[in-house]
Amino acid sequence: METESWVIFKTKPSAEGWEDRKLQPSGSLTGILSEERWYSDRLPKAGDRLRQYENLESPGQGVSHGSDSDWLVTNVAVFEDDSQPYRIVVCDCDYSPVERKWEELGSVDLSKATDEYLTEIGLKPDQFDQVRNRESVGV
Repeated sequence: METESWVIFKTKPSAEGWEDRKLQPSGSLTGILSEERWYSDRLPKAGDRLRQYENLESPGQGVSHGSDSDWLVTNVAVFEDDSQPYRIVVCDCDYSPVERKWEELGSVDLSKATDEYLTEIGLKPDQFDQVRNRESVGV
């Protein structure tokens, strides 16, 4: 059974783009780049990059393309307690610009998706049937 992971990607508060990283609703500055829930045994590792998603045809209308971002994972710390059903993963990141190579995101027929794929995209096993039947799972 996969463990739920709360994955936090962070950098130094004064790193590139610091003016735009603010906690809501307080507006306090933060070094947090992204927080994600992962339901997979796979964890980030040094050398991975954060992904960036945009709709290149209709900005603000969902996503159509993905690309590696300018943030490179340099260190990963995992915090686990056997008495808890989750772990916390903190990824330190450095700003390391790359040339954008946008990839179009294709549509996937989730009605035929494997359990492994659904887990990899962040779904819990109790959501699989709903997704395969095209019901909303509130993710």
